[in-house]
Amino acid sequence: MLMDWLDRLQLRLLRWRGAQSRFHDTPFGRQHVLDVPGRGEGTLLILHGFGDQAAHFWDVVRRLQGQFGRIVIPDQLGHGLSDSPDKLSPEMMFGAMMGTLDAELGDEKVYVFGNSLGGALALAYAQFRPDRVRKLMLVSPAGAPWSEEETEAVIQTFHMDERPKAIDFVHRLHARPTWYARFIAADVARNFARPALRHLALAFRRSPSQSAETMALLQAPTLLIWGKAERLLPSSSLDFFRAHVKVEEPEDWGHCPQLDRAHGLAARIRQWAREDD
Repeated sequence: MLMDWLDRLQLRLLRWRGAQSRFHDTPFGRQHVLDVPGRGEGTLLILHGFGDQAAHFWDVVRRLQGQFGRIVIPDQLGHGLSDSPDKLSPEMMFGAMMGTLDAELGDEKVYVFGNSLGGALALAYAQFRPDRVRKLMLVSPAGAPWSEEETEAVIQTFHMDERPKAIDFVHRLHARPTWYARFIAADVARNFARPALRHLALAFRRSPSQSAETMALLQAPTLLIWGKAERLLPSSSLDFFRAHVKVEEPEDWGHCPQLDRAHGLAARIRQWAREDD
């Protein structure tokens, strides 16, 4: 399968740049972490989104090794090289991640980046471990309160029972329709059809969301980026978050800028890390 080959290639590229793999035993399964050395200062924690994995950030990571001393990227349960429990839930994912990050980072205060579902996890991490987060960047994060209709629409996006749906999904991850969507559509649909991800998607119906009260717990300086080409999550998410954190809306950024705007995303992360808040 093409995606499997691409995933292995990206992982090899990261290892060629010094990345090391470690596995942590959690109550819910073994979790894989990539630890990438850098030449700068401080640690950057990257949390990927639903259906994504650590290796997919290779093109961003290689551009950031000069800025940070260390870049840590866990594969969430159900993703990448981590275990995939058939009945995976957001609570299991978050519980495993917390234990893994406690082991990996200790008491170090780090820069935290999260995209999509990883944005929701990053936000929760900053609320549960406020003394360990130096700054927080969220790109198209999940976690805002959605209506029942919005929740069902998002869940249906991940149900790709026909090839055109899978192609459309790939397009919606990018700022613009991409030429290679038709070549990877079958692999993408197969990935989201796995029991772990199917169960996780359905669990969104009952997952707790952020509120004004929980957002008030946020202590770290926070930047939220919501590209004007975002086409996956409901716009009500932006309306909610805008009331609580600083928001930027760059032109021609979609849901996953690490896929098609790696240079621009890395440049904004470097700038963000240097900015005084």
